[in-house]
Amino acid sequence: KLAARAGFHKHLRALSPRLFREINAFLKNFDDVSVENVYEDSVFPKALSDVFEAVAAAVFIDSGMSLEMVWKVFYPLMEDIIAKHTEKCPRHPVSVLTERALN
Repeated sequence: KLAARAGFHKHLRALSPRLFREINAFLKNFDDVSVENVYEDSVFPKALSDVFEAVAAAVFIDSGMSLEMVWKVFYPLMEDIIAKHTEKCPRHPVSVLTERALN
């Protein structure tokens, strides 16, 4: 979903009519695919995630292997999803037990 939202699919070059049919079908239902179920349903074409990973790798290599630069480029694309998944982050059971024992 991140690759489609960023428009990476517009730059994909492949000689596969089937792939482009899958991408177009995904884009038609793009608004119906929520952040919560995108991982469970796995209805998105894998080529989109491959493009996302390739662009991240290219930024990493072109920036002299700077993770800071990768975050600078990709965080704005992922900010809402990161926030959604970390707002109710589960706590490690050992931490919970340690805090209870200390109180």
